[in-house]
Amino acid sequence: MFMFLLMDEGQCKSLIADSDLGRIASFGRSAIESHLAEHGFGDDDDEELKTDDGYAKVVRVTPGVPESEEHVWSYSFDGQVSLNYAFSLLQAVQQEQ
Repeated sequence: MFMFLLMDEGQCKSLIADSDLGRIASFGRSAIESHLAEHGFGDDDDEELKTDDGYAKVVRVTPGVPESEEHVWSYSFDGQVSLNYAFSLLQAVQQEQ
């Protein structure tokens, strides 16, 4: 089971669980793009929108086993890495599955 989590301003803004990493990736990209369009900021020099402390991550978990959380992917909303590049990394993980 995979879980996508979007955090910003110390709050969970989006959470979804699915056994299909492809569906998680598709939902995650849409959720991040929507969130950054609404809450992100940047200036003319910034190619990527950002927030002060936001991030998204995907973890693999075994239902009913709290200590089973395994990091799969993460993306910080600091504008340092493009969303396209970050999702290319998640796509590479998908291909390994």
